[in-house]
Amino acid sequence: MSTFSLLALISQRHVRGDPVWRPNRPFFLMVVMAVLSKEQGITVFPICIFLEVLYCLHTSRKYTAAALRCSMLFFSALVLVFFRVYINNFTTPKFTELDNPAAFVKDPLLRIASYSCVWLINLRLLLLPYSLCFDYSMGCIPPITAWSDYRVLCLPAVAFVLIAIIYILYNTNNRLFIFGAAIGGISFLPASNLLITVGFTVAERVLYLPSVGLCIMVAVIYVRASRYYHNMDKIGLAVLVIAMKLTYQRSEEWRTELDLYASGLRVCPENAKIHYNLGKVLSKTGNLDAAEHNYWNAVRLNPNYEHALNNLANILESKGRSAEAEHLLRQALRKRPMFAVAWMNLGITLMNQGKYQESLEAYRKSLQLRPNDADCIFNLGNLYQRIGQPLSALEAWRNSTRLDSSHVQAVTNLLVLLDELGRCDDVLEAAKTLPEAMLGERGYNSISSGHMSREKCPSNAMYHANLGVLYQRWARYELAEYYYRKALSLERNERVEFYLKEVYKKLNGTSENAKRRL
Repeated sequence: MSTFSLLALISQRHVRGDPVWRPNRPFFLMVVMAVLSKEQGITVFPICIFLEVLYCLHTSRKYTAAALRCSMLFFSALVLVFFRVYINNFTTPKFTELDNPAAFVKDPLLRIASYSCVWLINLRLLLLPYSLCFDYSMGCIPPITAWSDYRVLCLPAVAFVLIAIIYILYNTNNRLFIFGAAIGGISFLPASNLLITVGFTVAERVLYLPSVGLCIMVAVIYVRASRYYHNMDKIGLAVLVIAMKLTYQRSEEWRTELDLYASGLRVCPENAKIHYNLGKVLSKTGNLDAAEHNYWNAVRLNPNYEHALNNLANILESKGRSAEAEHLLRQALRKRPMFAVAWMNLGITLMNQGKYQESLEAYRKSLQLRPNDADCIFNLGNLYQRIGQPLSALEAWRNSTRLDSSHVQAVTNLLVLLDELGRCDDVLEAAKTLPEAMLGERGYNSISSGHMSREKCPSNAMYHANLGVLYQRWARYELAEYYYRKALSLERNERVEFYLKEVYKKLNGTSENAKRRL
């Protein structure tokens, strides 16, 4: 967005002050690209209008073309705003109190005070960009809800800053400095909650374009200060080195999710979402104890955080603490009754506790919300198998594999149960439908690894070996011998040789004959 906005400003610079109006197609193209990238790009129009006015005031000349350009810019801005609102179906964005708590303060003055606090934090991030965080929601910046909060002083502080800025701009003749202030102020307006209530508190991404204006102002101040202080070059170099160090440090924090979330906790330790995200990362790496600790922190900070409750319940269930998991899942469902995944996980927890009827009801509720959920149908099949309904389990697992042909667990359970029921032909028929990505994936210790069709890849030794394992288990030793020998002709494997020796013994062959034939 910032790149397109700057390109638009550069393009508009060539026609600014032109006594004859002419269309500037590259400018409008860049603005459209900026708006499509982020809504903040719409601020290019008022910035350009301000530039036209500033130029006319400086030259003391009245241009009809300038007025026409300003009118076209204003009209174009209205068209783009209408188009953006049309895309959103003429509705305002939906967000919760957790996203922007200041917007939900009932007292108007305290709400403005809360906004003032957020504005000063943004200003601090522009001037001193340290202690950065990728997410400032969920309690990172609490709203001001009482006059006893010392942060109400932010309200007069903002008023003082605004008066000081206006005074400085009024008494300066440097158009470049005024231009920098205009870019910074105008581009920040959409995120200020003044024009429209936004769904965030502080977002570093909305400061990219304002930082351009700040850089222009700093450059003007640096040049002017160099006339009076001879060491400004050293000061400027020191500032650049510090900025480079901070940039490198922040880039390192963005290399991995773990580093990013850990850095976020140092800035916003009361942010439940950061604890939740850190818990997810730790859970993926297998550090369940640390993940549980962070999920508990997220729930402590936000007791109604349904996703944290759900994930914490999964960890507790994996540790055998089913009763606690059930309590957390029911708490999540009280907050969000349409949470399909939580209903499925509740079904798993109830099944593991032997509450089969309640588990069945939970699975059915989940499938009402998401009828094509392959995972839920798979777990429903597990329940049917647990209560002694193998045919219902088979049907459930078949449906699961129809919805997701790469569902490894469903395919495995389906093939194993078919094999246990002695339905060998059905096993082979099911094996033909397996996608190539799953073939040979589970090794010799899984029965499903033997259900391969040699037509899939005739030169793959593993497929033939797995068929040999399958036929050996079914006591079809001649076919087992054939596929084992075929596998060994493609690739030598000690385990296959051992299995082939066992087949020869079953065929009344001796160990010595087996050795010779190998």
